[in-house]
Formats: sequence, structure tokens, C-alpha cells
Amino acid sequence: MANQEKTRVKQQYFIPLEVKEGTIITKEFEDAPRMWSKIGNRRVYAILIPATKEQYEAYMRPEWKEDKRQQRLAEKRRKREKAQE
Repeated sequence: MANQEKTRVKQQYFIPLEVKEGTIITKEFEDAPRMWSKIGNRRVYAILIPATKEQYEAYMRPEWKEDKRQQRLAEKRRKREKAQE
């Protein structure tokens, strides 16, 4: 039975830090690889910063909230336009 135990893999969380002109980056992350990532519904050029689950959720919650707000506004516009037709 012990051989059948499932091993849990701890999920790694990363906070995407958008890199644009004027972004201040510490020496620790100067040479970090930059890649395209999604923040909410938009794609950004970012550095992925390792974080705990709590840090990740605290950072991303406002992003998710704004993304959801934008989705609701777009849906309202579509319904209003459809009703006007």
C-alpha cells in the first residue's frame, strides 16, 4: 500500500512583472529571462518572479478583478447593441 501513495508536487507560483521602458529592476533580476506572459486578459513582456501562493494571489487579485470588470462591461455593451437592433 505504501508504494501506491501519491506524491504531491508543490506547485510553483510566479508573479509576472511587466517590463517596459522605465521599469526599475533590481540587480538580482537584471539578467532574468524575459518572456511574453498574460496579466489578466492582456499579453505583456515580463519577468517571472518566484512567489508563494499567498503572494501570488494578493498580487493578482486586483488584476483578476479588473479583468472581470472589463468582461462584464463588454457583455453589457453587446447586450445593449443587440437590443437596439
